[in-house]
Amino acid sequence: MGAKQTSNLIPLCHPLALTKVEVHCTLV
Repeated sequence: MGAKQTSNLIPLCHPLALTKVEVHCTLV
């Protein structure tokens, strides 16, 4: 859900890239 909100705030970023960042932060 957070990734979707971020993608809406930053349309220049790719949703897949944001998802990877969210997952990476969650794992760490």
